Amino acid sequence: MMDFERARFNMVEQQIRPWRVLDQAVLDSHFQLRREDFVPTSMRNLSFSDVEIPLHIDGEDTGQCMLSPKVDARLVQALDIKRGESVLEIGTGSGWMAALLASRAMRVTFGHHACGLGCDCSVRQRGRTTRFADQATQARWQACCNRRAQTDHAGSVPEQGSQRRNKARDSL
Repeated sequence: MMDFERARFNMVEQQIRPWRVLDQAVLDSHFQLRREDFVPTSMRNLSFSDVEIPLHIDGEDTGQCMLSPKVDARLVQALDIKRGESVLEIGTGSGWMAALLASRAMRVTFGHHACGLGCDCSVRQRGRTTRFADQATQARWQACCNRRAQTDHAGSVPEQGSQRRNKARDSL
């Protein structure tokens, strides 16, 4: 049986920290959140590997993947989310990134594939995302799965949000 705690420690110390992720809050969230709970069961042993993990729901390939741990940590660090801020995440995948964001933000609104615009936001995926994320954080969650929610939240994302997104992209 895999020693998840040892693997988690090695992931942070041998992959994430050497990739210039030095924000202690980001490192702490990777220690505290259970990444293995967000990985498809058949790939759980890869939870802490330096690879992208394909996402399957009920045996179906979603065409999405989890980023490698060092990449998701670097993105969260670059976004520099402050306590009390709200975050809109589109393309939630397994919910892992949403949980990382929620470890810092007060509120996370999430959607899949630009919700309301051809979204394949299945009830089982939303449920899976919120179930694991609720276990991992105290942030408030809201699914953004219709055109009205998309409009309401898109209007509330300040220009600063696009500046942070560009900063996160450029940090890679």
